Amino acid sequence: MIYFAPIAKGISPNLDNWHATCQNEISFEGTPMQQRLISSNLVHKVRQPAESGTKSHPALILLHGMGTSEDDLLKIADYLPSNLFIVSTRAPFKIASASGGYTWYDVSDIGKDIGLPHPQQFEQSHSRLVQFILDVKKHYPVNSRRMFLFGFSIDPDSVTSRS
Repeated sequence: MIYFAPIAKGISPNLDNWHATCQNEISFEGTPMQQRLISSNLVHKVRQPAESGTKSHPALILLHGMGTSEDDLLKIADYLPSNLFIVSTRAPFKIASASGGYTWYDVSDIGKDIGLPHPQQFEQSHSRLVQFILDVKKHYPVNSRRMFLFGFSIDPDSVTSRS
């Protein structure tokens, strides 16, 4: 399932502040990216617009599906408008299986709750994503009225359904 929606107004999470800084220039299939943590709580990579400067840009936040990482959806960056400030996030929970990757939450496989998200992980992912969006608005040259979420699979669809 593909999910694409504008970010809702009035988001106000109640989270502890997470602070870290790290900058490494990297490249993903020829597209320059930056990997960093910006006084935030989710690992992510950024593709800056072709015309960066100090101007604010429309932003697209990419949310990968279960079992992958922030690299998964970067493959589409070259097919999107060059004026977008693209931020690809990594879900907060590492999957313990052999396949690895990350997830926004585990899904129950027992009893009447089968197929439902793990409640605490769901709440934590939602809160962290909301805080992350606020951090992107504050620390990157983005137009806060032109921010969009794009996700693939069931994870980001559910996590963003409350935003």
